[in-house]
Amino acid sequence: NRKSGVDHCQPPLPILRRMLTARVHLDPVDDSNGPLEILEASHAGGVLTSGAITEVVKTGTRLSCFANPGDIWLYKTLIVHRSGASNSSNRRRVLQLDFSPDSALPGGVSWAFARKGNA
Repeated sequence: NRKSGVDHCQPPLPILRRMLTARVHLDPVDDSNGPLEILEASHAGGVLTSGAITEVVKTGTRLSCFANPGDIWLYKTLIVHRSGASNSSNRRRVLQLDFSPDSALPGGVSWAFARKGNA
């Protein structure tokens, strides 16, 4: 699919299982300004359908991830997650980075940075 004029695709499951996301917090995050919420161990199920996600949300353990400026949250990219709604005027700026040990993708597709000559 396309987002902001850029083609996007989902890497195959073996690559997704090896990926890690880093979330660097620039502002404090508490209950009031929409912390990252994860469903504990939900990454173990692989890529989930919408129905499976609905079931995991109903039965899984939801954890709120509070942070101070400079904190870094690391999590498996496949984990079911979202940012909660903010009920505050406080900022919630984060820098999110997705890492993969795989530099090549199958099927003739490439990571966005590789298309720009930065591989």
